[in-house]
Amino acid sequence: MSQIRLLQVHGPASAAGTVLGTQNPTETGTWAEVTGLGTIPPGGAMLDISANAGAIRFAVMPPNTIATPPPHNGEIVQNGAARRQHIPTGSRVWTRLT
Repeated sequence: MSQIRLLQVHGPASAAGTVLGTQNPTETGTWAEVTGLGTIPPGGAMLDISANAGAIRFAVMPPNTIATPPPHNGEIVQNGAARRQHIPTGSRVWTRLT
């Protein structure tokens, strides 16, 4: 299981890091799209991923990409580790077990 948060990075300094949405998906051996994070604001947001119960893979599909599931292996987040990545408006996020 992981925790995926969407953090605000644009706007007034007082809003930096505001959590826009959080999901706690339970990964399986197949890719699953993470829905429910909320809308990525204009200018993008910071994706904050924590692996809490085993290593996971995540993939960010760029805006206007219709491939399902991701056509690559994604990036690994080791158990107990975290990863942050800026993502543009319209991106799609996917996770699975390693």
